[in-house]
Amino acid sequence: MKPFRILKYALIIILLTSFQASLCQYLKIFSVMPNIVIAFVLAVSVNEGPIEAGIVGLICGIITDFLSSGTIVINSISYMYLPIIFGYINISFFRKNVGVTMLFSGISAVICEASIQIFHFAIAGKSSFFYMLFVKILPIGIYTAISAIPIYYLTVKLFGQKDRRDILN
Repeated sequence: MKPFRILKYALIIILLTSFQASLCQYLKIFSVMPNIVIAFVLAVSVNEGPIEAGIVGLICGIITDFLSSGTIVINSISYMYLPIIFGYINISFFRKNVGVTMLFSGISAVICEASIQIFHFAIAGKSSFFYMLFVKILPIGIYTAISAIPIYYLTVKLFGQKDRRDILN
């Protein structure tokens, strides 16, 4: 990666994780807020490729783990591996567009939130998992998928789009 590109990634990661931890609290709908960081990482995965998105996802996950309370390492692992998996699925089966980013962001948000809720349920015995599934996990996935639209276009505007051959090489 070029130094200017790394600087852009660092700036966006700091801005998005800070926004997620602070101002995103005011965007809650029915006590559910979008996971804009995973939407950004999946937009990078669709546009830039799985390896670059895995690195960006790991950094975002570590920062998110430090800013959040309770679940340490779950975000780091999820934010690193999900973009790699979905990036290779995207290369193999889909074209680059906002719909793919929305789909992958929604699924990833559901997986991340479900893993956190399973962790909380298994360790602390908090709440019913099925209640959390319909009240928190699925709405977060839908809200994240919708919030992936402007993030996808922001990523395309800042970094451009790579050709499929460029991603594989």
